[in-house]
Amino acid sequence: MKDRVHISPTHSTTLAIDLAGERLTLCAARALYWPRQATLFIADPHFGKTDSFQAAGLPIPGGATGDDLARLSHVLTATGAERLVILGDFFHTRASQSAEVIAALESWRRRHPALAILLVGGNHDRHAGPPPAALAIEPVVEPFSLAPFVCCHHPPAPLDTTLGGYALAGHEHPAVVLRDVDGTRHRFPCFHAGARAMVLPAFGSFTGGHTVRPRQDDRLFIVSDAFVHEVRGV
Repeated sequence: MKDRVHISPTHSTTLAIDLAGERLTLCAARALYWPRQATLFIADPHFGKTDSFQAAGLPIPGGATGDDLARLSHVLTATGAERLVILGDFFHTRASQSAEVIAALESWRRRHPALAILLVGGNHDRHAGPPPAALAIEPVVEPFSLAPFVCCHHPPAPLDTTLGGYALAGHEHPAVVLRDVDGTRHRFPCFHAGARAMVLPAFGSFTGGHTVRPRQDDRLFIVSDAFVHEVRGV
């Protein structure tokens, strides 16, 4: 961490920002809410990833899918969202579609019957296969327009590349590494906003992260301990 790094002192589970002339809310639950359209965006849930590891013979504890669905229900209730847009990678692999994971997803869906759900196809979705029909998820192809935004899985490179609207994307699982006063390094998921695109943090809790290399005018918002903070000078 450079000496000039600054973290906003504001402590909140949400943070309002302006993008493309719209007021948006960054949620500590690793979601982005668009109040004017009652739309919640998440990226890269990778549901059933632990089941995929277990199918490969790796002794990974389960439970991540249930925890992530509970977090999703909480942010849907808190925002009052009427539409959910998933920016790719719904399942991790085909092995993720275990009976236990499907049952959890179907039970979750029954608790949100009126919620419209769109899935922007991602690279993992091509291999994992579509979600079960009982989940009533509408597949769409990137870039999918919800003007003034375009919904993608793969972000444009660099983030000032135009796609015909301000892009909301996933895929990269952005994260920031900071050091505390004793030099210990900590990795935080983050929202990475450029001039014409924002990359959302991975929603899945068992996904890992890729350290971002922001350009001079990019903005980073880290998620830590149920708070959202803007960090500058990374």
